[in-house]
Amino acid sequence: MPDSDNKNINREIQQAFQYLKKGNQSEAQATFNEIVAQPVKDINNLSQLGSLASQLGEKVAAINIYSEILERFPDSPVHMDNLAQAYIDNGMLLQAEKMLNKAIEINPNLHLPYIRLSGLAIAYGNFAAAVEPLEKALQIKPSDPAIYTNLVTALTHSGRPEEAYDYAQKLVRLEPNKAESYHMLGRILNGLGKFDEAVSNFEKSIRLDKTFGYSYLHLSSIKKFSSDDDAFIKQAEKTLEMSMPAIQRSSIHFSLGKIYNDCKEWDKAFEHYDQGNLIGKPAICDMTAEEVFKKTHKTYTRKLFQKTEGLGSDSDIPVFVVGMPRSGTTLIEQIIASHPEGAGAGELTNISRLNDVICKIENLDNYKKELTRNIDEGSLIKHTESYLEVLRSTREDASRVVDKMPDNFLFLGLINILFPNAHIIHAVRSPLDTCLSCYFQFFRDVSWSYDLEWVAKRYKFYRKAMDYWESVLPENKIIEVRYENMIADPEAQAKRLIESIGLQWDPTCLEFYNEKRSVNTASLWQVRQPVYKSSSKRWLNYGYHIEKLANDLQEFLEDDEVEELIKQGMRLKKKWNLNIFK
Repeated sequence: MPDSDNKNINREIQQAFQYLKKGNQSEAQATFNEIVAQPVKDINNLSQLGSLASQLGEKVAAINIYSEILERFPDSPVHMDNLAQAYIDNGMLLQAEKMLNKAIEINPNLHLPYIRLSGLAIAYGNFAAAVEPLEKALQIKPSDPAIYTNLVTALTHSGRPEEAYDYAQKLVRLEPNKAESYHMLGRILNGLGKFDEAVSNFEKSIRLDKTFGYSYLHLSSIKKFSSDDDAFIKQAEKTLEMSMPAIQRSSIHFSLGKIYNDCKEWDKAFEHYDQGNLIGKPAICDMTAEEVFKKTHKTYTRKLFQKTEGLGSDSDIPVFVVGMPRSGTTLIEQIIASHPEGAGAGELTNISRLNDVICKIENLDNYKKELTRNIDEGSLIKHTESYLEVLRSTREDASRVVDKMPDNFLFLGLINILFPNAHIIHAVRSPLDTCLSCYFQFFRDVSWSYDLEWVAKRYKFYRKAMDYWESVLPENKIIEVRYENMIADPEAQAKRLIESIGLQWDPTCLEFYNEKRSVNTASLWQVRQPVYKSSSKRWLNYGYHIEKLANDLQEFLEDDEVEELIKQGMRLKKKWNLNIFK
């Protein structure tokens, strides 16, 4: 190809990158389409075109482009690394792992393949396995802030928060003028329960960048605001007039919602929560989980459980805490983790991935066939051992380890096959408080949380799913723990919880707020406090804002909740025969 043609293609590629930089996705896409319609031979142009494809979300095109480059330079570890990233973007993790190991074998002095390998370990839920490749990457390039950031994440989630803290401090020294560095250090201190130090770092982050919304968000989550903070509140409101990425603006709205809730200015709080959700709301609600469950759950019958009896692991270590987010799952985990024989693993995604591997869910019509074909004793032992390895990582002495991923309610049938001796705890909270708390929480990647109607649909789906599992799983397999009962009588309910998982009662379980391990979920501030009752019937503060939600959830409401709603003048569709003046 003439040199002039190569230059023209390069200019077109650079133009597409400029369109992306300005947020003009459609123009960038159109330019990309024009480029790939012609032959591109120059290796530099091809490499940049692969990067452009990745940024546009053209995942298959990126694989094809990087594969073509690798065919021409089959021993290039740099191009292997690029192709591996394209595989990762497509969810082809095994292919990516092979490619990265091959790149490292050829040249062990490149840092990016180690970073990507650590990302794969994290994707598998094995945070402990992510640490070693990151440490190798750090030896090669000790000035790369991304390595420190990833090390902090990996160490935190693998139960090594003090080491994570050391790396977070090094990150601050490496980038002393970056708001992100102080934000990360603040989050580590937050998880360790060192709230005063965390607050100082979040405030420092905001001083460095007034539009860094994540620091507002985490600051508001651990500090109780009042009218004494009027200057800060006005500054946050003023900041919303500035230019910033949408996700940071959404974060500041969510933080102001929490702040005004603290100040008991309910209408202002709801207005900011509404705005935060509106900014983050996707065009459509992702209903994939619901659709998959509808097509697959009836595969799991008592007959299937009898047929598969004895094939799974006999371990009684796993404790699965399931339900809706914001329903008390973290409180339950922390109580168990405070027991001398207990530990908490946080929210693991391993069971979801095991479901994908065993059942090949890309073809739902063959789900039952794939399940029965892949649940022979040998394969189940392999899968259960890999899960137990993650569960026991840094928790070798524990006889009970909690996986508190709420969405595991989708996989209770598979869990019963894999771990028939596992303990299943169902966290239940008032539907109104649960749904409102989900709407008030900044769940970045949970599409259904951005709209109260979507939240209600998700809640109804979850309740019907749990009803199904109650009907097919062994009797008393699922232990229900009600949040309201837990805060009304903590000792009695904690004793019941501990005994239900086969442990002897220990009074340290009532001192869960002193548990030293790092906590990394939305409830981390609450679990550092003794049981408190202010979160019960929180919905009462939001009056007419929740009338539609109350109507959507009527079938799940208790009589006392209905009485309160009627007293507040809410119009409920269903006729209730209640004497609210008795």
